[in-house]
Amino acid sequence: MRDIGTSFQAPIQNLMCSDVRLSGLLTESRPIHRKEMPLFLTILHEVVDRWYEAVGSMSPDIYASYEFHVNLIKAIQESYDIIANDDSSNVFVERANLGRLMENFSEMLESFSRSFTGPPELKRFYHDILKRVDMTNEIIVEGKHGW
Repeated sequence: MRDIGTSFQAPIQNLMCSDVRLSGLLTESRPIHRKEMPLFLTILHEVVDRWYEAVGSMSPDIYASYEFHVNLIKAIQESYDIIANDDSSNVFVERANLGRLMENFSEMLESFSRSFTGPPELKRFYHDILKRVDMTNEIIVEGKHGW
C-alpha cells in the first residue's frame, strides 16, 4: 500500500473479497448477464467497504469519498435497472447517464488500485472488475446477455 514514505500491510484476500460467496463474479472474463447484475453490485459494495476499512486507517481524510463511492454504486444500479426495463426513448438518455457514471466508476477503481504498490494480483483485481463492467456496457446496446 502506498503512503508518503511509509508502507502498510493490507489484508489482500480480504480486499479481494475471497471469502465472499460468488466473489468470482467480479472478475470473470465475460460480460455480466442482466440477472447477475444485482448480485455483482452487492459484492461490489463489499469491495468498496473493504477498501475503506483497509486504507481508511491511514488517514481520516480518505473517508471523505466514501459516501460518494457508495452512492455511485447505487446510481449505477438504478441506471442499469432503467436500461434493462425501459423501452421508451428515455433509455438513450439513461445510457448517456450511465456513461458519465462509468467515468466516475473507472476513476474510483483506478484510485483503489493506485493505493497499492503490489501485489500484482490485487492491482489486477480492480482492473478486472472494470474490464468486466466495460464489456457489459458494450453489449448492452446489442441486447445480449439478457440486456
